[in-house]
Amino acid sequence: MCDTSNAMLSAVGVLLALVHRQRTGEGQELWTSLHDGGMVFTSDVWLDESGAPWPGRPELDIEQQGLWPGYRIYRCQDGVWLCVAAVGNKAWDALLAATGVAGGDGAELAAVFGSRPALAWSRELDAAGVPNELVVDSFEGRTVLHDDDNVRLGLVASYDHPEFGPMRQFGALWQFSDTPVQIGGPPPLVGQHSREVLRAAGFADGDIDALIESGVVVG
Repeated sequence: MCDTSNAMLSAVGVLLALVHRQRTGEGQELWTSLHDGGMVFTSDVWLDESGAPWPGRPELDIEQQGLWPGYRIYRCQDGVWLCVAAVGNKAWDALLAATGVAGGDGAELAAVFGSRPALAWSRELDAAGVPNELVVDSFEGRTVLHDDDNVRLGLVASYDHPEFGPMRQFGALWQFSDTPVQIGGPPPLVGQHSREVLRAAGFADGDIDALIESGVVVG
């Protein structure tokens, strides 16, 4: 009951922990939560013990954009969608104050959000205390990879690539209790580490040269 991405990351983390145990003979704690990942995506559709759906299950509006004006996505001026989650009276009142919409009409809110870029609205709602998030990153990674919290948590890796120059990509997406996770460097060029990999596999230098000269291996 978990999404594919969460399952893949968890599986990789378990495999790395097993490699560490095989090399050192010592195990270590690995933290992840398949249950939490599953509940995020099924919390609105759970069934009771009789198999009946939750009677209070919310339903999407006719545009398939949300549950009500305070809990839905809005398309902004730059084409980026902004998800607003003004749950509770305090957040709802803050949303109306920030947008200047008195009646809380969904169509009026949609028109207001369409008057400015998504990032500008997101920052204004953050300042007003209204939970929100950009749905689509249309800024070539700048929203995620230049987020201060992501950088602080080690979720962003930055380095110089020999062909593409300065690069930012996803960093350490899991952490172990005893083994610090480190990013080894930028994505390798084709054949950049062929000799090192083949030597580690037991090939002699002469055999490696022959494989490269025959075109079997790029080096």
